[in-house]
Order: sequence, then structure tokens, then C-alpha cells
Amino acid sequence: MDIPVKDRTKEIEYVRMVLNMVDINVTYTGADLIITVMDALKKKGDKFSIQDGVTILFDHKKKWEEYFKEKETAA
Repeated sequence: MDIPVKDRTKEIEYVRMVLNMVDINVTYTGADLIITVMDALKKKGDKFSIQDGVTILFDHKKKWEEYFKEKETAA
């Protein structure tokens, strides 16, 4: 399912477009995940753990599942 333009943030959309320009094809939600991971890496550096990755992925999936569920029930 695609994210309508009206629901997109400038930061995530910009990262998505830039990555696609350099032939790294990602979706809007994929760009959101990349930003989240990169922010965590900047913050934690070499202290980034497997648990951090698992937590990020779990939270990311939950966020977008809730978004799509809300859109589905509103339709």
C-alpha cells in the first residue's frame, strides 16, 4: 500500500527521492526505517546492538501497521 502525498513528511520523502536517484530503490516506509536506523547509529555508535535493531524493526512495523489499519477503517 502506498502512502498518500498529503501524509508524507518532507524529510522522509527527500531521503526516499535521493536514494532512488542513486539507484537505491526504496519505498517511503523503507526510507523511514533507514532514517531511524541511521539516527540510532549516530546516537549509539559502536554500542548499537542486535536488540537495538530488533526494537527499531518492531517499532517500525507496528507504526506502519497501525497507520494502514487506521486508513483501512477510515475508508
